[in-house]
Amino acid sequence: MLPERYFAMLSLVEMEWLQEKISGNRRRDIENKAKLLSLGWRIITIYECELKSTKREETVSDLLWTLQENATDM
Repeated sequence: MLPERYFAMLSLVEMEWLQEKISGNRRRDIENKAKLLSLGWRIITIYECELKSTKREETVSDLLWTLQENATDM
C-alpha cells in the first residue's frame, strides 16, 4: 500500500486512476488465486517488504519451514 503522503502529491484525476488500478489489481489477484486453488495449486504470498534486508532472513526461514511442512502432504 502506498503512504498517504504520496496521495497528497497527486491530482484528483491521477488519484482516481491509481485507486481504480489498485482495486483492479486486487480483484484480479483474488480471481487468479481462486483459479489456481481450484486447480489444486497451493499458494504462498510473499510481499516485497518481506524481502528487505531487515526481514529477508526471517522470510526465507519461514518459507523453508512452510515448504518442508507441506512436503509431507503431497
